[in-house]
Amino acid sequence: MDPLGTALIMGAVISFILALQFGGETKPWKSSTVIGLLVGCVLMLIAFGILESVQGERAMLTSRLMRERNVWVNGVYGAFFAGSYFIPLYYLPIYFQSIDNVSPTDSGVRNLPLIIAFTIATVASGGFISQTGIATPILPVGSVLATIAAGLLYTLDIGTGTGKWIGYQILAGFGYGVAFQVPIIVCQGTADPSDLSSVTAIILCESSSALSYDLVNPLYPLSQANCIPRPQSSKLSAAHLSSEPRKPASSTSS
Repeated sequence: MDPLGTALIMGAVISFILALQFGGETKPWKSSTVIGLLVGCVLMLIAFGILESVQGERAMLTSRLMRERNVWVNGVYGAFFAGSYFIPLYYLPIYFQSIDNVSPTDSGVRNLPLIIAFTIATVASGGFISQTGIATPILPVGSVLATIAAGLLYTLDIGTGTGKWIGYQILAGFGYGVAFQVPIIVCQGTADPSDLSSVTAIILCESSSALSYDLVNPLYPLSQANCIPRPQSSKLSAAHLSSEPRKPASSTSS
């Protein structure tokens, strides 16, 4: 049990999330509240790291396990890879509702190609690893496919055809699904039985989707604001008025 470490890491995460939620939306980035939350997050993370190194085997994140290459490499990979998956999973339904003007139910149905392809690829990669024992080469393959799919999803715009957003989601689901569970499989397959639960918890903690979403969430309103066309002023400029030829005044005879 590590109640103090749990409290510190929860406080750091909450402070970080609140700072990103407040900054630029309800409060300016230079406000004392946002700066205080960010500073508090950094201080709590430093205190958490010191505490975990002192706790030893009783720590929530055991330093002995964190120093193993299979653990920290797969943890870092899982953090970036899982984060990049949950972002399109969250924002694609918003795209369908706001751009194509569909209902929430229909937007969820349109998101099925990504989820179904992800499920099939996850099962297939798990069976392949169980049969062959080969896992590491799957990581770069999944990263390449996911990167290509993310670039294609970025091109979605007003009036994008059905075939494109379905095909892009299938490619993304296959790329993310084929490598999503590999970090956990590798760490569980190489860890001692007594460290199995600790290693699994470390990988799942680093693969959390909350931080990845909150890193992108503050940028979303800014990107939407840049895409909204600004109405042109209806007033004519002085230069335009001066260039207009004046019509001669018509005289009326009595």
